Amino acid sequence: MPVQRIPPLSALLSLLALLLVPAAPALGAAHDPPALAVVAVGHGKVLLSITAGASGAPAGFAVWWMKRSDFLAGGNLWAESGTSPAQGEAYFIGSPSLFTLGGLCTSYLLAPGAPAQVPIGDLFDETGVSTNAPLDLDPATAYVFRAFALAGGGGEASEASQIVFASTLANVNCTQTMTWWLNHLDQWPLDEGQSALQASRRLGARPAGARGTAASTIPLGSTAYTKDQLVAILGAVSGIGEPDIVGPRPGMLPAMSAGNGLIALAHQLITARCNELNGATVPAVVQAAMTDADALIGALVVPPLGSGYLEFSVCVADWQVLSDYNHGLIGPGGCVTTPVKPQTWGQLKTRYR
Repeated sequence: MPVQRIPPLSALLSLLALLLVPAAPALGAAHDPPALAVVAVGHGKVLLSITAGASGAPAGFAVWWMKRSDFLAGGNLWAESGTSPAQGEAYFIGSPSLFTLGGLCTSYLLAPGAPAQVPIGDLFDETGVSTNAPLDLDPATAYVFRAFALAGGGGEASEASQIVFASTLANVNCTQTMTWWLNHLDQWPLDEGQSALQASRRLGARPAGARGTAASTIPLGSTAYTKDQLVAILGAVSGIGEPDIVGPRPGMLPAMSAGNGLIALAHQLITARCNELNGATVPAVVQAAMTDADALIGALVVPPLGSGYLEFSVCVADWQVLSDYNHGLIGPGGCVTTPVKPQTWGQLKTRYR
């Protein structure tokens, strides 16, 4: 009778290790779906977390969303990609510059179990994403979301994640978003050539959030900008609007992997200062971010009016605080309804020194 040889212990351990390693999807097989969860909500955005499945998302991932009322009206069904204006779609295929999880997420091409966070409703200045809906969600509105890994990296697109639900907060008219200010130019708390007293009287007639300040310019760093100049800056793109990656769907705003952090920071600083002039209270953490943003900007002139530039990495902390403030995730906790006396921006800036 032949003697059976027992494999050496090292060989058995190697075989066991191979069995425990998650297998990549077979060529043509679908990737595992990612896990999707709600992290935070404001009146203009919903922050979602994405965690890649066992096979990862080597080609990136997508998030789709729509209002819950539209979802129900459509029989709880999703539309084909690119066929419904009611369906928001974002394809995360590059590298983020703002929501990097403190450097933990440097690419949307996710390894198995790797995390990412995406701010639906606040994608205008983010890089690496192609979307048909970069701007705000509606306040006080219920939404549905789902995510899936994109085809590529040896596998087909995954099945969709479980649907998650989130309702944006009601906007109490204390802070508004960049999009709101761009769509309501007649409501800006400053007008060139108008005295502070005239501005206070005209703007104080609004039913809520009467302004306690008035000015003809707003400073960004050491440079003061007029309303027309500020509107031009708000219209400049720092993220998805400057493509260097081809978007995966026709009609999508294409993704990019690099941009100008100065423009992104200016967008949120302008918005925060308009909100303060409009009567919104400013928490200490936001005051500190505004002070630091001014220091970072310094004498740089913001595009398209100048050629100033900042790396996203030096701006991201202040941008995050100001964006959360403007979107209702931070404060303000109240609105000034009875101004004591109008102030100039020169007087206000002393508060941040």
